[in-house]
Amino acid sequence: VWRNDFDHENVGYLREHVVKGVPILPAAGYLESLLELCRVHYGESSGYAVRDVEIAAPMIITAERGLDFTTSFDAATSRAVIRSLENGRLGTGSVHLNATVHPISEISDRKFDFREQLEQFESETDVHAFYESLGSVGLNYGPLFQTVRRLHLDDGRVMAKVEIDPSLEHDLSKYLMHPTMLDGCFQTLIGMLDSSDTTYLPTHIEELCIYVQQAPTNLWCVGKRVHQTANSVTCDLQLVDEAGRLI
Repeated sequence: VWRNDFDHENVGYLREHVVKGVPILPAAGYLESLLELCRVHYGESSGYAVRDVEIAAPMIITAERGLDFTTSFDAATSRAVIRSLENGRLGTGSVHLNATVHPISEISDRKFDFREQLEQFESETDVHAFYESLGSVGLNYGPLFQTVRRLHLDDGRVMAKVEIDPSLEHDLSKYLMHPTMLDGCFQTLIGMLDSSDTTYLPTHIEELCIYVQQAPTNLWCVGKRVHQTANSVTCDLQLVDEAGRLI
């Protein structure tokens, strides 16, 4: 079991992830914790996979509400559970996420020609207007979470360049994938959805694979809508670096 304190100033930036006026831990924050678990338990593997992610409840992280963030892991089943507890409290706490984690032994060296794909988009979306539209449905991201630099949308597809804020670069060595970067990729998926007045948040992830020990400071995300109903949307997402290597 690992226990982290959200009162530490190094993670204060997470409170810039605001939904309907309430700062909550982004899904990317949970996922980065699971990737760190992989690195601790499996060592420097060729890659890591987080599978069958179920986010059961949001974790509210206001400055006034001291929380401890615990990650428990059962090596026999590869299952991880993330809970929260009020500072100093004992007990099981509130369950926020269940998932399984695994090492990846072999990876493909295939590159993705995202520049060729980029030419298929007719126009570029204004990023400022994009963040204003997210704010209109209750997704109010602070400056450190506004990591989308370029955005191209077209009929259920998205390509976007995401870049970390320079003020956070000094902490990059602590992360495989900085939460503000991965969250920026998730944000781009919202831009291609049919409904413009619904607030969508990640609640299930079938599989997340990462093939690097540290993601670069900027990357391209390539997404597509697979299926959409009145209550849910399923999307696929690939992340690549400037050379087209899969991240």
